[in-house]
Amino acid sequence: MADLITRQRVQATVRIDGLDVALIVDGQRKLSLPWESALQLAAAIRYQAKLIEEQVKHEKVINDQAILFGHGIPIGLAIDPRIRHEARKLAVNEKKLRKQGLGMGGIESTEHVGAPTIIQHPPKKEVKGNGK
Repeated sequence: MADLITRQRVQATVRIDGLDVALIVDGQRKLSLPWESALQLAAAIRYQAKLIEEQVKHEKVINDQAILFGHGIPIGLAIDPRIRHEARKLAVNEKKLRKQGLGMGGIESTEHVGAPTIIQHPPKKEVKGNGK
């Protein structure tokens, strides 16, 4: 069992009930869903929780996003347009962010780009005889 963090402390568990997924809270079944619906509900809960996490950790998200923007990497870490806007402003105005780097330096690449060349040599001549 796991404790749910709610306004009140409750004991909750999720169990398999035949072909359904059941949510048991304080010993009582509160919800029973087919597995497809349970997956959709879990995805929706996770999405909403990530949106809240983005708001709670907005300063770190803005800083990390600004580092990526400053290095020309167009990967979005935030869904909220206000956070993306603040990150763009920070990337433009804060010169130190460009100097921070992304931790990708230090080891020189020995990789060669291009197609390999195949050199074919004539086959070795076999000597027939007594096996020497």
